[in-house]
Amino acid sequence: MCKSLYILIGLLLTNLFPIYGQHPIDYKLGLIGGVNAALIQNSTGIQNIRWRYNLGLAIEQRFSPALGLVYQINYSRQGETVNLKYGGTGPVIGHQYITFDYVNLAIMARFRPKSERIFIQLGGQLGLLVNDYILVTDPFNQGKSFENVNKLDVGVTGGLGYRFGRHFVIDTRYYHGMKPILSDFISVNPQTGISTFNKQDKWYNRVYSLNLSYYF
Repeated sequence: MCKSLYILIGLLLTNLFPIYGQHPIDYKLGLIGGVNAALIQNSTGIQNIRWRYNLGLAIEQRFSPALGLVYQINYSRQGETVNLKYGGTGPVIGHQYITFDYVNLAIMARFRPKSERIFIQLGGQLGLLVNDYILVTDPFNQGKSFENVNKLDVGVTGGLGYRFGRHFVIDTRYYHGMKPILSDFISVNPQTGISTFNKQDKWYNRVYSLNLSYYF
């Protein structure tokens, strides 16, 4: 699945450059920041939103008034919030605040129908995990890091945006992670030396974001 995403991005790039190779290409550097409504999809469904944020840099490469590419690298805080209920079904007695922080590289094609201010964007995203943490707010207030977490995340992203003149751009976006957050692992019993394969639940990043960019 990850290989297919890389191939898709490669085809996108190789197809765009020949088509617009004879036209002047405009580059713009910008700053981007936004609010993340972060979720995690697992075998039991989706829990509660964890409100986070993202900050980074953007380069817009415009081939024509209607078509271009945008490259973004940002620091993105993600995760989810889980309600802890007494006995599993009783009143809420605490929360699990799950955090996964990434440095993400996104490449998206932007298309503006009839060269209007509204645009559609679609592309791929690769993320490098830089921090993971779970904080449990219950009578014990426990906190710890995860074990056996995949360092790379990959998925598709897309959404809609609006351009305010030459400098400001606002967009709303959805990111659909395709690589499991947690990785399976093998543990060895120190007394018997027997190896055991441990299969973890499949967790996937799901992030909705509202972003504001300023291009110089």
